[in-house]
Amino acid sequence: MTSRDAEARVDAHAGRICAHLQPYCSLLCLAGGALANFYGKHFVFSFLFAQIAQTGWPTVRRLVVELQAAARDLYAVWREGMPHLRAANEVARDAVRRLSELHEELARAQARGNDVEADVLEREIMELRHDAVQSTLAAGPGSALANIVETLNPERLGQRLSSVHGALTELISMATTHGAAKVGIHRNIGQQVTQAINESCGPPVRLGLQRLRDHSEWVEYVHAEPQCRRWLELGLDALLNSVGIGIALHIERAVFIVANALWGVELLTGSARLALESAAPEAMQRVALHLHSGPAARHVPRAWQSTKWLLVAAGLHYQLRGAGAGMPTVMRLVFFAPLLTERWLRLTTLALRGPLG
Repeated sequence: MTSRDAEARVDAHAGRICAHLQPYCSLLCLAGGALANFYGKHFVFSFLFAQIAQTGWPTVRRLVVELQAAARDLYAVWREGMPHLRAANEVARDAVRRLSELHEELARAQARGNDVEADVLEREIMELRHDAVQSTLAAGPGSALANIVETLNPERLGQRLSSVHGALTELISMATTHGAAKVGIHRNIGQQVTQAINESCGPPVRLGLQRLRDHSEWVEYVHAEPQCRRWLELGLDALLNSVGIGIALHIERAVFIVANALWGVELLTGSARLALESAAPEAMQRVALHLHSGPAARHVPRAWQSTKWLLVAAGLHYQLRGAGAGMPTVMRLVFFAPLLTERWLRLTTLALRGPLG
């Protein structure tokens, strides 16, 4: 199957899922908007990625195709390698049983003082051990490990994993950039914070290290070694980057909670408008005509923005200071899978974005 065929199959599956969910679109938008506005702090990265579902679909499709291909490769390895592993296991089991018998015979021969028989048994034990190792673990032709490596094709699997890593990194960049832009921030928060930490804290830390070198011969001796100096510089950079990433994550979390609340309000108001239009289309047409053609037309955008930010403020207060700060046990049970997905997304984002700067 070619890559284009695999992408077409993914598009077809996604189309069928969307067709099944289409009748419940308004209800899903209403529920998603309420959850994002009032409990968004518990699903920060889930809602970030949900907002780029349409624009990031080509990358998501590529990621799914690569994951499917990697899964097929690993399944082929398992299917082709299991018979070799079973055979190797049988050989090892027989060898262990035979070794046990030989050791018992060797002990009896040594007890009788039969040195010739003992020497023969020792050589047989050594040959048996060598044959068992060669047939199970050695990389020679016909060994279990050689057969598995030949089926695995490490280069192709490495390319698959590299593509998966690239797609995930691209999605994370798109999601975080979109979330920051949602509240008017058009810079990479993590990179800016980490760069600021390096520029502000780096010189004092290195100055302190220089003073230690001036007052300690041992520190000067360690620093004079090229390898030690290299590892010391790497350690300092890693420390500063870690501090920057930690601070950036706290700042980004606050920014993304606001962005998700804003997106939730947009979903809420959009689904409510669609519901009203479907329930009373004529009345909604008259209201829209009045608002956009009458004297109130000038104030509609400002009133809408004020209402939207009031709803955002109410949602943020509820989820940060009110009952939404903690999720009830029943909701945790209902949203167990989404909460698990959120934790995986957060850890993946942290792992793939660091180190920054």
